[in-house]
Amino acid sequence: SLYLSLAHTRTYIQQIWDDHDYGTNDGDRTYKYRNESKELFLDFFNVPKDDPRRARSNGATYSSRTFKKEDGVTTKLILLDVRYHRDPWNDPKKPNMILGKEQWAWLESELLDDKELSVALIFSGFQVLPQTPFVRTAETWAREPDSKRKLLELIVKTQRRGIATLLISGDVHFSEINEEICETR
Repeated sequence: SLYLSLAHTRTYIQQIWDDHDYGTNDGDRTYKYRNESKELFLDFFNVPKDDPRRARSNGATYSSRTFKKEDGVTTKLILLDVRYHRDPWNDPKKPNMILGKEQWAWLESELLDDKELSVALIFSGFQVLPQTPFVRTAETWAREPDSKRKLLELIVKTQRRGIATLLISGDVHFSEINEEICETR
């Protein structure tokens, strides 16, 4: 497989799960095998036994990796776990959480406390920006407007520090480029 051929090279591979890696379609915090899935996922990618994702008390697999170039540009890959703590989509009138409190605090620290950061690449397992016509059935941050607003406000704070940001998301089976102009209070 392509992954196995890359795994035996010096190519850096950073991973976050999709719902099918997690173990169930559109999986959320109610999936009863989420801890077992996490261990299998990390084992498959040969994540070291001392990696913080293995010991994390909240169970989530979010992570980051920083790359520093000699010219002073510091780029950070930030991979969000949108599965482990996401509330079920059951009630569209009830505000739900996607990331969980600890992951929100971690994300804020990754973006706002890093004084050397130049570029932040933020990865989400499902779409952040699109307002899809099937928003009531598709996995998208648009289904949780409070979480989406909080994420976009954090990105605006990050950009005001002069840090370029790019959101990269998955789970849809097509490609698109989106832009959202954020109006903040």
